[in-house]
Amino acid sequence: MASPQTSRRLWILLGSVLALALAGAIGWQLALQRLHAAISESLGPRSSVERIELGLSAVRLIKRRVRGQRGWPAEDELRAGRITVVPHLRSMLGGLGARAWRLHSISVEDGYISLQRSADGRMQLLPALRHDAPAAAPHATV
Repeated sequence: MASPQTSRRLWILLGSVLALALAGAIGWQLALQRLHAAISESLGPRSSVERIELGLSAVRLIKRRVRGQRGWPAEDELRAGRITVVPHLRSMLGGLGARAWRLHSISVEDGYISLQRSADGRMQLLPALRHDAPAAAPHATV
């Protein structure tokens, strides 16, 4: 039988491990909530999503849609039944104040993307998701 001092140390060790696991789980959920908020903010004016789910290890966008701009060759630039975003563990551990996200994976189920080819042969893909430049005027479509 273990001595009272050994038994006490085991309880302290067990309590410490449980406290660390709980702190880690809470930190992970807080980081996922930040990712959820960042994804919600990044949705553009022509974009819609039926709902955003926060899971244990990922954020899921259900029924994501980006409507095509005026003159776009299709009704939608993008449609997806489900998009699952799994963050990279290291970026999540970087602290809740970190601004840069690194993603482990993005998976798309039931997806559709439309492209547009300009008169000079360049392909235009998802102008609604590009924040660095306005969409070019349409010339020719494929």
